[in-house]
Amino acid sequence: KEETKEETKEETKEEAQEETKEEAKEDTKEEAREEVKKEEPKETEEEKAAKEKMANLKAEAKQAFQFFDKHGCGYLRSSDLESLMYNLDAELPRRIVHDIVSSYCDRDRLEYKDLCK
Repeated sequence: KEETKEETKEETKEEAQEETKEEAKEDTKEEAREEVKKEEPKETEEEKAAKEKMANLKAEAKQAFQFFDKHGCGYLRSSDLESLMYNLDAELPRRIVHDIVSSYCDRDRLEYKDLCK
């Protein structure tokens, strides 16, 4: 009986040690999670304001494109865009306006939906 009591005490002691090891592992994992949270960059007020401003600009640009997109097809023809840009700033030579528009147009049209996402 004494051997059984000794064995039981030994087993209990081993179980307690195992539990302590498991708790220590969990504590270490929790500490690691907290460190990662501390290291994660938080969005500053300036970044939030910049994102909001960009979203507003995209919405305004989309409205402007839709105003000139009389057929609602989701794009402007390059010739229409050239006329529009030239009329907005007549000081720019037509060749420069053409080059600017051509750099953004594909198949002689500008699909503004992609620009305003």
